[in-house]
Amino acid sequence: MEIIYGLHPVEESLRSGTRRFDHVSVSQERHDQRLQAIVELCRAAKVPLRTEPRDALTRVAGTASHQGVVAIVREREFLTTEDLLEGPEPRLVLALDGVEDPQNLGAILRTAEAAGVDGVLLTERRSAPLSPVAIKASAGATSISAWPASLTSSAPSRPSKNTISGASDSTNAAQGITTATISGPIR
Repeated sequence: MEIIYGLHPVEESLRSGTRRFDHVSVSQERHDQRLQAIVELCRAAKVPLRTEPRDALTRVAGTASHQGVVAIVREREFLTTEDLLEGPEPRLVLALDGVEDPQNLGAILRTAEAAGVDGVLLTERRSAPLSPVAIKASAGATSISAWPASLTSSAPSRPSKNTISGASDSTNAAQGITTATISGPIR
């Protein structure tokens, strides 16, 4: 089981329908419209709902920054690299290497979702896990697009039938990655 906490991440996970929920716990001390919206989404999706003291939510989430809501969900299943690259062309896949901070990973996923990325390729080593901290930092973006992701230690062993294009972005680039024309095979 995995933990998702915070208003936006839990709400987006409920709206997207991409995660299988065991239950959602809400703080018995919090009563406002934002939390009520999550309660209504749980009822509509028939997700079991629990009301618990804030301290209990803090223990489950491992942090006090849960905003009064914690969801317990089944573990995410990752696609293989080949499955990630299959699908309608063109595919925009973000490959990440060496992103070790979960808050940075979450921020990157939030930006990638806004830029229309179809999937994310994560490495097995030197990579932050898609943890509750990363999900909270993504503000729910990891659920909006059913984030296909693959854990890999290397590039695909065989070329995809789809053309794989690549680009890198840095502060010194003449053009940003969202406006660059990206075409041609990676060599």
